[in-house]
Amino acid sequence: MDECIFCKIINGKVPSEKVFESENFITIKDINQHPEGHSLVIPKKHFESFINLPENLYQEFVEATKKSIWKLEEEYDFEGFNLALNNGKVAGQIVPHMHLHILPRKRGDNFRFV
Repeated sequence: MDECIFCKIINGKVPSEKVFESENFITIKDINQHPEGHSLVIPKKHFESFINLPENLYQEFVEATKKSIWKLEEEYDFEGFNLALNNGKVAGQIVPHMHLHILPRKRGDNFRFV
């Protein structure tokens, strides 16, 4: 997947701000920081959507997500968060490499999650 932006980030060809890393996942801050702290949990191996993620990675995916949220909470002191996993263009997936959005929330942040 030479053209995949997430693969380029994982391979060190495109800079990013890392939040957390495990054996098979990396969490980076989204280039669009709305809301503040918006981050992405991404498998290091290219899987187009959640449906393609092998079952043996499910537990590590959940743990990487939790640990990423804890790290972000230390930095941003948010009151809650949304998680979003878009699968397919019709569902809003822009990059065809599975990724989970972590959207930190604070009261009055004026962020609308649909």
